[in-house]
Amino acid sequence: MPSGTTSAPHRGSCSTFSAASIPLTLSSTSPHRSVKCYFPNRLSNIVPMIENMRVGVLLSSKRSDAVSSVGNNSQAENIKLDNKYMAIPSDVWTDILKYLPISELCAPCFTSKSLRDSACRLIDSGLSWSSHWWRSNKQLPVDNEEVVQWWLRELREPTREEVVEAARRDNVKVLDVLGWDDTHLSPRHRAIIRWNNHTPSWNWNDILEAALSKGSKKTISACIERGHPNTEGLGIYVFYKLLSIRGDLEIIRWVLEGHEVEGLSPLQWPNTGRSPFIMYPELGYHGHTHVVTWLIQNNKLEADSVHELYEGAGRAGRMDEQRVDTPPHYLLSLNDFVRSIQVFEWALSHNVRYDSLSELYKLAFEAGCMERCYEMRYIPHSHLEASELVSPTHDDYEVFQLAIDHGLLTEDSRIYIRSSSSYSTTIQWLHNKGLLETKTLCHDAIKEDRLDVLKWAASEGYTIYLKGVFFHGSEDMIKWALDERKYLMGSDASTENSPECSTEDEIYHSLLAERKNRHIPAVEYLLQRKWKKSAEEVQKWFDREPGDITVTWLEDLWKYGPEEESPKRKRIRVE
Repeated sequence: MPSGTTSAPHRGSCSTFSAASIPLTLSSTSPHRSVKCYFPNRLSNIVPMIENMRVGVLLSSKRSDAVSSVGNNSQAENIKLDNKYMAIPSDVWTDILKYLPISELCAPCFTSKSLRDSACRLIDSGLSWSSHWWRSNKQLPVDNEEVVQWWLRELREPTREEVVEAARRDNVKVLDVLGWDDTHLSPRHRAIIRWNNHTPSWNWNDILEAALSKGSKKTISACIERGHPNTEGLGIYVFYKLLSIRGDLEIIRWVLEGHEVEGLSPLQWPNTGRSPFIMYPELGYHGHTHVVTWLIQNNKLEADSVHELYEGAGRAGRMDEQRVDTPPHYLLSLNDFVRSIQVFEWALSHNVRYDSLSELYKLAFEAGCMERCYEMRYIPHSHLEASELVSPTHDDYEVFQLAIDHGLLTEDSRIYIRSSSSYSTTIQWLHNKGLLETKTLCHDAIKEDRLDVLKWAASEGYTIYLKGVFFHGSEDMIKWALDERKYLMGSDASTENSPECSTEDEIYHSLLAERKNRHIPAVEYLLQRKWKKSAEEVQKWFDREPGDITVTWLEDLWKYGPEEESPKRKRIRVE
C-alpha cells in the first residue's frame, strides 16, 4: 500500500498497535457498577467521546425508554444490570473491534446503539482499513444466545455464515435462535442472501455438514432428533471429505462401523464400498496419522489407493505417511511435492514423475519453495505466458525476486493475490515491479469491504469494475463509486448495459437488466438518493416476497416513488 497507509491486522491480532493502553473507567448511572476498558494510545481520541456519552445511559435498545437522561439517577438505579445478559466474551470484542485486544472489556460499552454508532463513525473516519463489522456481508459473533439476540435486534438478520459457525461450535441453543433454515427471515433478507428464490441459503444439510466437520455431537444429535437421521442429502464426496478434514476417529468409527458414541445413535450412513478412499487425500494433508494407523490395523486401508494419501501429505509439505508402504512411483505426480524442499527431494529420490517442468516451477513459486529446485537444475529457464495466472500463497519477496531473476515473471505476468487484507505490502511491492493483477485484486477488495484498497487502485489508474461494486459492495463503497464514476468511466465500456453510465437513472436501469437479487442493496441506495429517504424507509419497500419484486415494479418505483406517496402510481395500479 502507499506510504503511510495503515494495513489491517490479521484476524484476532492487534500487533498493529502498541501494547501500551490507556485505562478508562466508564461509570454507569448505577452506583454499584463501573466498566473498565483499555483503549490503545492510537485511539485515544475516542476516550473523551465515550466519557461524555456516559455508557450507562442506554444499556440496550429495549431499555432506552427507561432512562430519560444521564442525570436521572433515580430511574437508572432501578435498571437491573443482569450480568449474564450483558456479558460478552472478550474474544468477541477482539474479533469485532480489532483495536481492542483486551480481556476485561464487557458489554455495556456497545449495547447502547447511539454509542455504538458514534464510535463506529469516529473509528471509520480515523482509520483507513475500517472493518465495518456491522455490515450485512460480515460474519457476526455467535458465542452465546445473548450476543446473537443483541445483534439480531440491533444490527441485522442472520446469514448462512453465522449458522455454520454455530454448528461448528456445537451450540444448539444459538442454532435455535438463528433458525434451522431461512424460511423465518423477512422476504427482503431472503432475497438478498439467496442465490435463487427457490433454494434456501441454509438448511439442516449445511448444519449437519458443519457439525460433522468439527465433531459437534450435540448438533449432530439435534439433527437426528429433528428428523434428519441420515446423510443422503449431503453427497458422498463432501460427507467423507468433511470427516477426514476433522480427523475425529470416534466420529469416523461411528460412521464406518456403527461404533457406539455417547449421545449419538447408530445410523445407516451412505456407503460406496470404498468409503475410506475418498478420505485419503485430506487425511494425508492434515496429518491424521492416528486415523491412518486405525485403518491399517483394521484392514481398511486400500493398497491401490495409498498414493492419494501420499499426495495429500505432499501438498501440505509433510511426510507423515512413510509408515505406509510407498506406492508405485508412476501413481504419484511431482506437482504434489513442491511445498517444501524436503518432500521434493524425497519424491525425486523415489523417481516420482512429472509432466511439465514449467508447470512444476510455477507450482513451486506459488508454494514459496524455489531456490534449491533451480540451483539443482531441476527446473529450466521458462516464463509464464500472458494468459497464465499464478496465485502465490505466501508473501516471501525473495521468492518473488528469484522468479523475476529466473525469467518466470515478466511485465506480462498476471499474479493474483488471494487476500488484499493479508498481503497489503506485497500488493505495493508487486505494483512497484509492474506485476500486479488488479482485476482479481479489486474484486476481492470489494468483497472484503476494503474501500482503501479500491481507492488506491483507482488512484494508480487500475480498472475498477463497477458491476462488482454494485453486486458485492457496502453502502459506503457504492456511494464512493457513484460519486467517482466519471473518473472510472470506460472500465466496462464495451459491455451492454454497463453501469459505467453518465446518470444514476441509467445505472439504476442497468441493474434491473441484470435481475439479480444481490443488486438489491445498490438499487435501494439509488432510491434513497433519488427520493431523499432513509435506508430504513427504503428497505421497508422491499420487504415483500421475491416474486413481487418485478422489473415493472422497480421501474415504477424509480419513476413514481412508493405507492403510498404517489397518487399517479396509485391511479395506474387501479387502471
